[in-house]
Amino acid sequence: MCTPCGDRSLPAFLGWIVLPTLGDATTIVVLQTPDQVLVAADARAVSLLADSGVPATATRQVCKIVRTPHTVIALAGILGNLSEFDTRGFVQENLSVDTTLENAADRLAQKSIAPLTAVIDGLAHTAPSQTLIIPGRPALSIVLTRFENGGTRVAIRDIVYTGRAAGAPEFRIQSTNCPGDCKGPHMVFAAGASDAVTRFLMSRSVRVRLKDPAFALDLLRVEAAAEPSIVGPPFSVLQGDRTGFRWIEAGACQDNDVTVARSQP
Repeated sequence: MCTPCGDRSLPAFLGWIVLPTLGDATTIVVLQTPDQVLVAADARAVSLLADSGVPATATRQVCKIVRTPHTVIALAGILGNLSEFDTRGFVQENLSVDTTLENAADRLAQKSIAPLTAVIDGLAHTAPSQTLIIPGRPALSIVLTRFENGGTRVAIRDIVYTGRAAGAPEFRIQSTNCPGDCKGPHMVFAAGASDAVTRFLMSRSVRVRLKDPAFALDLLRVEAAAEPSIVGPPFSVLQGDRTGFRWIEAGACQDNDVTVARSQP
């Protein structure tokens, strides 16, 4: 959803998009202004094999952000919880720099369906009663940001699991592009395991600081406090402007930078 909120320190409309609650442990925050973007994520991964009635356990740390020279990609969803899923390789194989951000997001979303299908089919056999994959909710959210056409652009693709047809998992892709689908250039994007960030942003006492990396960390801590068993540090924060992207806090993403080809077939 996109909802207005006030901040006298900002000259233009400010809104936020809180992505539908994901059925796993992931928190990603993107703070967008026309000339800067901050991308932040937690690093806790929860076992996808937890069956119903068996608590999920945070067994490892994973990086949920990939930086390229021109584009930053953040993944929130079940693929990010799989140690065998090569996020860097997936981005390197399927992202090109000579297409628009929206087209790049569409390609990554389409290419994610095959591994998502394999994971959900696998869970149907190993943990048939699990409740982490819920029809109607995103199984994966892909967030891309890039400086394009003179300003910050963000493209979000939610791959929503809709259930099974003829025994096979089915999905629909929901698209959000900002500017375009958003009412202004100042935005907060959040994908989380609970609605804690939404409640925090709606608090009249909150001063939204879109250019402050500490505020991005604050939002991650809000989610971690609400869901301490499945959301937690180390936190990664990346800052970008027209000169490029740089790590403020690398966290679990110390070695998650890639280069990509000029074009993809």
